Amino acid sequence: MRKFDFEKLSVQVGGTFRFTSLVQKRLRELVQGSPRMVDVEEGTSLLDVVYQEISEGKISLKQDDPKPVVAVEETKPQ
Repeated sequence: MRKFDFEKLSVQVGGTFRFTSLVQKRLRELVQGSPRMVDVEEGTSLLDVVYQEISEGKISLKQDDPKPVVAVEETKPQ
């Protein structure tokens, strides 16, 4: 398990409420089968996957929607 600085991640996404909302929504997406946006070791918990995605700036909350929704960076094969 990798150590994450939750205060830094919280500031990165705009505060504690936004951080917990993002984690909750992205975790739900991963449980439902959404692909991971980061490369992690086999057996890494889904929660750690979410923290890594936030840390690398792969996911964020949309600001223009009254209902926050996870915005996932799409990577297109070259």
